[in-house]
Amino acid sequence: MITLFCGTHSILSIVADEKRYFLGSSEVTGEQRDQLYARQAALYPGFADYQAKTTRRIPAIALQR
Repeated sequence: MITLFCGTHSILSIVADEKRYFLGSSEVTGEQRDQLYARQAALYPGFADYQAKTTRRIPAIALQR
C-alpha cells in the first residue's frame, strides 16, 4: 500500500483482485462519526470495548474511490 498525504487528506493505493485502486480518505466527525462508530461496534464488540478503555476519541476514516 502507498499512502500520500495532502494536508488533512491522504490518497491510498491498494491492490485487490490484482487491480490497483486509488482511494481518497478523510476523517468523519460529529454525529456522522458517532453513528458509524456505533454501527461498527455493534458488528464488532471489540470496538466498543476499546473505546471504553481510553479517554481519547477514536477516529473514523471514510474512503472514497
